Amino acid sequence: MSESPLEYNIWGSISGSINGDVFMNKGFSTFLNNLPTDKCVIINCNDELSYALQNDILSLYIIKNSNLHFLNNGYLKYTRKDLLKIKKEIKDAEDSNKKFNLTSENSYHYNMYMIDRIGFDNWLKKDEIMLNESIDDVKKKCK
Repeated sequence: MSESPLEYNIWGSISGSINGDVFMNKGFSTFLNNLPTDKCVIINCNDELSYALQNDILSLYIIKNSNLHFLNNGYLKYTRKDLLKIKKEIKDAEDSNKKFNLTSENSYHYNMYMIDRIGFDNWLKKDEIMLNESIDDVKKKCK
């Protein structure tokens, strides 16, 4: 752990999801909920978080707290791709006054997107390069 900015590293895999019934590490969600919201915080996830957990972190922390920087979450590039697809499909349906075709294939990301459409739109506007930012790049931003 580093003090300026606050920096944490995750060592070891964490699976499940924060909102799901199978999340066993309640201490991790407590830790995340107790992070300061007024300081820059870097969390190097080292690609140790499950797909579901990375999506929960995106929904619960990344789009809501710009001071929290979760790095090395490789699955988020796939989530981003799926959310951009859902966003386009929703817009196409709205533009043509048609009902959105909700399927078992797209329902997970549709529901995720609709919970905080503005927050996800803002996140999706950011350059995809942000998903691959280095710790040093984020440290420079935090100063």
